[in-house]
Amino acid sequence: MCLDDDDWKKKMLESMSLTNSILRALVPSSVFVGNNLTKNIGCFRNTVEKNLDLPLKEVENVSALNTALIDIDLSVSLSGVLIEDLGHVSYESTLAKSIMDYICTRELCCKVQWKGRSGRSKDTRPGIGHLPNMLAIFGAVMTISNKQTRRERYNFVALLKPNSPNF
Repeated sequence: MCLDDDDWKKKMLESMSLTNSILRALVPSSVFVGNNLTKNIGCFRNTVEKNLDLPLKEVENVSALNTALIDIDLSVSLSGVLIEDLGHVSYESTLAKSIMDYICTRELCCKVQWKGRSGRSKDTRPGIGHLPNMLAIFGAVMTISNKQTRRERYNFVALLKPNSPNF
């Protein structure tokens, strides 16, 4: 059986619509996220307090945290605590800095830079923006906070640009 171009397009559109409806059913609503966060925040806090000594004080600990965040329970717990504690912050740069302040001491923040050395030739401080698990925490917290407060979407790419004033 051979389908002509219009029939093929119709079948593809139907299957894409079905896939889209399935994905919509799988993605949790902000109400669902908020209810689960409230219900489990005690467990999230216990997990973070038991496994992490925050704020970090040494540069070496930033990479160690990035490695530890491979554990899904720890990364979800840290995200949950940050959403609960910082979800009220309204500006993207303020929220990003607040997350950083929660994770690192002010002294450590001065010893590192967010971006790598590529855009800043004279700045030899180590960069931390290449750590994927840390970036995932920032992205998750900022996205969920955004959904819960119905603010405009954050521009995560702007946070990583070399000339960004965010870090």
